[in-house]
Amino acid sequence: MTRKWYSRFAIAASRGDEVTTETASSPRPRRSRPVFATAYALVSSLAERAGLAKIRRRLLLSANGRVLELGAGTGLNLAHYPSTARSVVATEPDAAMLRRLRSKVGSKTWSGARFPRPFVVRAEAERLPFPSESFDCVVTTLVLCSVANPEAALSESMRVLKPGGRLLVFEHQLSSNWRVAKWQRRLKGPWQAFAGGCNLDRATDKAIIDAGFEPEDAEVLDVRPTIPILREHIFGSYLKPRSER
Repeated sequence: MTRKWYSRFAIAASRGDEVTTETASSPRPRRSRPVFATAYALVSSLAERAGLAKIRRRLLLSANGRVLELGAGTGLNLAHYPSTARSVVATEPDAAMLRRLRSKVGSKTWSGARFPRPFVVRAEAERLPFPSESFDCVVTTLVLCSVANPEAALSESMRVLKPGGRLLVFEHQLSSNWRVAKWQRRLKGPWQAFAGGCNLDRATDKAIIDAGFEPEDAEVLDVRPTIPILREHIFGSYLKPRSER
């Protein structure tokens, strides 16, 4: 089952085709935010130069085997995957973001030499159209703050990972400083409208553990320079247990 499914991706990728997975159980997302996608590209270019690129690179050193990236956006992680990533499937639900992602990984523009050209799939993190236990690694960077249902996204990540598979995470979360947390809750609504649905007050570290993942090498980062409500991030790796408890 897994081999047959994966062969479909390999054949399409070799032709330079976009891979789609629209099925009755996983309908194609209809969201498209071109203005936000443009603004995101501009702001993220500054943030990457200010230090986020180094953080991404450090996180992705642990990526291995068949890798699934959730909410790949404009493809900021793609330049940082190591040679241990045998293949990368990049998912993104937003049509405007997807156009930028396709442009980056297209046959004429993809210049990555450490691993084959990524496969692009339009899909939501909460409803992944892949067989169970089909990936060695799942990557989520600055995604769980904006998905509609982070618990469902983590459950799906657990499902598609092989036993012993790795979840790599870089996500901002509810601050452990009560004063900052107070402002995160106060500003939640306006910030969501401003930042494309981003939630400031999600306890992402707790949600990952509640989903059944085991910490491997995880820590809390105080990311600067940025505003206080966005400084606390969870960073590192978690494992899917090899057997049910």
